[in-house]
Amino acid sequence: MQAAGFYPEGGGEISATVEPGHAMPPLDLRHRGTLEDAEVVAMVAGMPFEVAERLAANALRKLRDTGVLAQGTRLPVPARRSSGSHLLVVASFERSRAGFGAVGDPALAPERASEEAVSAFATFLRRGGAVDRHLGDQLLVPAALVAAGLLPPPPGVVPSTRYSVSAVTKHLLTNGEVVKRFLPVEVMVSGREEEEGEVRVQPSGAGGEVVALPQER
Repeated sequence: MQAAGFYPEGGGEISATVEPGHAMPPLDLRHRGTLEDAEVVAMVAGMPFEVAERLAANALRKLRDTGVLAQGTRLPVPARRSSGSHLLVVASFERSRAGFGAVGDPALAPERASEEAVSAFATFLRRGGAVDRHLGDQLLVPAALVAAGLLPPPPGVVPSTRYSVSAVTKHLLTNGEVVKRFLPVEVMVSGREEEEGEVRVQPSGAGGEVVALPQER
């Protein structure tokens, strides 16, 4: 990333290289394991660096209150046309990683961003899902490509992916329905919206128990 920007002015440029897919094993990630490390990254652009210091200090203090010791990093971010701040909490578990971020609101105290990010992390920590609410729907496409045979799994491996999520979101359910319309796969989600759940992606007709999504009453 060559430049960054914050709403509403924006700005920024991203360069990416897309390479052909390689053989990829299906994922079985129903348990994340214990927390191994946590890191706080406070970023500011076009603002006094003291804002980053305040963001990081507040986040580290909030994390200590939840019983988590973390390392803090403060970074100036180049931005040509805009200014702003961002706080990111990155948590590394035995089998997965999760990130929780919040953008600072110029009209409010910068500490609000750190409180929002730490609160999201604390909620994830209390729950049992292996992946966070956003990664839950982001994993659907690669899992579906494996299940459809477009990314070959290792020899002798059944291309069925299963993982648990900290929260079943409307976005997850919508993406699952879209994926099924483009690829010959089955996408099954168990769990109520905004509660913990589990996702299974497998080839069409692969069999196995199908758990319907409970409906709110």
